[in-house]
Amino acid sequence: MQIKEKIKNWLLWSQKYTQTDMLYVAKGGFWLFMGQAVGFLANFLLIIIFTNWLSKETFGTYKYVLSLLGILSIPSLSGLNSAVLNAASKNEDGSFLRAFELKLKWGFWGVVACLAVALYYFLQGNRVLSICFLIVACFLPFFNSFSLYDSFLAGKKKFDLQNKLNILTQIISLVAMALVLFFTDNIFLILLAYFLPLTLCYIIFFLFVKRKFQFNNQASRETLAFGKHLSLLGGLATLNSQIDKIILWHFLGPAPLAIYSVAMMMPDKIKEILKIIGSLAMPKLVVKPISELKKSIPKKTLQLFVLSFPIMILYVLIVPFVFKWFFPQYVQYVIYSQLYALILLSYPRILSGSVLTAKQKTKELYIGSLALSPVYWILLLVLTPTLGIWGAIISFLLLEFITFILQYWQFQRINN
Repeated sequence: MQIKEKIKNWLLWSQKYTQTDMLYVAKGGFWLFMGQAVGFLANFLLIIIFTNWLSKETFGTYKYVLSLLGILSIPSLSGLNSAVLNAASKNEDGSFLRAFELKLKWGFWGVVACLAVALYYFLQGNRVLSICFLIVACFLPFFNSFSLYDSFLAGKKKFDLQNKLNILTQIISLVAMALVLFFTDNIFLILLAYFLPLTLCYIIFFLFVKRKFQFNNQASRETLAFGKHLSLLGGLATLNSQIDKIILWHFLGPAPLAIYSVAMMMPDKIKEILKIIGSLAMPKLVVKPISELKKSIPKKTLQLFVLSFPIMILYVLIVPFVFKWFFPQYVQYVIYSQLYALILLSYPRILSGSVLTAKQKTKELYIGSLALSPVYWILLLVLTPTLGIWGAIISFLLLEFITFILQYWQFQRINN
């Protein structure tokens, strides 16, 4: 008890320097960190298995299918996840089930898109990719809809339950994938090992959360409407996050895509761990007045930048040894991962971006996405064919840092 009391006193003392509710951060942050840490470890082990047991061509094909899956999932209204988090923070529980119905309904348009892609590759004589997208079509609407419980739990600040379920899902998925990869390199079985365990977990946990909580009937049309706007914006964000891999595949082939994916893996997962702060902040940003946020967000953005810089430097120094020990077939490509690690310096934009989302600043969010997305696509189409993997990485880094500057400027300009 004395140790617990000392930790509590230290957290209370630190609040005058961080200007943050450190007790809330410690309580919620522990489970969020555990969830992200297990996710990082599971992903890391999976990449080790992929890079050592599969050829670059098979791994690249797998990454291409998952990248195109992200784009084909756009009709599933991904923005409703943020809307549900927002609604749950305001005790508008009825929005959860209504959003689920909308995601499931619209998700079937993603099935139509998958079937169209499968038909395209069949007519092109590529039966492997044709069957791959038939498999994707079987899971897509359920895969994206039933996972909505995660956003509801985040909005209710049930970070312990949220991340216990996430950890269990990660472990089940890792075990299933490892067992399949141990016995075969068949791309169809690998895709089934990815989709089937995750989909079953999402359905079971969705039903569990639905039974566990007493839902009220409050639902805001404005919140759901905002979720549809976020879905359009999220569609552009998804397209931005996946189009680099699609372009790499078409210009350079599956092997360079595998190299690119391995280079991005660890910086992206580190960024996900750092996003814990954004996950903790979102429920509180919804209810805090703009005047208060105008005072706190600039300081916290600077604090996050100071935190992310040494993490980036440490990664650049350590990653050559990581590649040598765990990814020996990719060791000559470590320089790509070191360059991509600059992405960590753009991470502090999560605070200003989260304020725009929490305060439902639709116009500002549209301006950012509609203005920057075409610039990014042009950069990719120009730099990737000429510079290869270097061009794809440079294009994405430019997008992230310009977005950082734009979102911070937009945050400074909002009044209410």
